[in-house]
Amino acid sequence: MCCTLTNAYLSCCLLHQRRSDIGKTCTAGNIHRHTLGQKSYARKIPEWEKEGLLSTPSDSSTAQSSVVSPAVQNRALVWCLAHQSKTKDGKREAKNPETAEVVSKVVSDLQ
Repeated sequence: MCCTLTNAYLSCCLLHQRRSDIGKTCTAGNIHRHTLGQKSYARKIPEWEKEGLLSTPSDSSTAQSSVVSPAVQNRALVWCLAHQSKTKDGKREAKNPETAEVVSKVVSDLQ
């Protein structure tokens, strides 16, 4: 019985290690890493709305004359916020220069 338990434990550990290695391989190529930590988009969006960084769904201040729909604008801004972090002086910026370039391009296109 002891050997069976040990073998099952070892195979479980090996399976976990294999999954971990696969996950590390997949994330190694991720250029634009988000800065949400353990929170999800769904948990951060209400925080950003309270901070005034995003408009709430009932907010009608979104420009209707834009080529891009308000839903797509909001989604793009959510992506930008998720890939930036707050600095000590309260500003938001992306740590990765490539991500910062993408964020500035998205923001400029939406204005």
